[in-house]
Amino acid sequence: MKLLPFSSIRKVLMAILLLSFLSCEVPDSLIQVVNQNLPLTEQEVVSGLKEALKVSTDTAVNVVSAINGYYGDNLIKILLPPEADIIVQNKNNALLQAAGITKFINDAELSFNRAAENAAKSATPIFINAIKSMTISDAFNILNGSDTAATHYFRQKTYHHLKNSFKPQIKKSLKKPLVHGISADKA
Repeated sequence: MKLLPFSSIRKVLMAILLLSFLSCEVPDSLIQVVNQNLPLTEQEVVSGLKEALKVSTDTAVNVVSAINGYYGDNLIKILLPPEADIIVQNKNNALLQAAGITKFINDAELSFNRAAENAAKSATPIFINAIKSMTISDAFNILNGSDTAATHYFRQKTYHHLKNSFKPQIKKSLKKPLVHGISADKA
């Protein structure tokens, strides 16, 4: 079994992006201005959007970096890579059962998810940097764009930074022994 495949790293990154927007909260200052029926300046709109994105990013990272943030959520839980499908599909085989395959599968998946939960903690500064560097044009593209405009913006601005930040942390976590001294990256 290899290190987390590219698709699993992508799943980790997309989970953070998804959760950041599912947990988006509108700042009180923006609600007060809207309730006064006063026209918003471009700067107020951008500031409100940036604040909402900061709050949602903090919330999302706190959720996924907690114990079972990934492992306990079937929507974002990282499973064994496709290369291991043959093992998973045959895990009820008597010989594999005798070898402890169910425990190995569960421990490997737990290790993958714990690695992602640990790595997720480094996401906040990367997202905050993307938010701080957001231009007025970027903000209005998000506000006037499709439902996925913010996700698209963050994918462009954070993907490579997140991947580079997560990769060493995930490698380190995967070196921890699972069964009989065998680690997930050696399995």
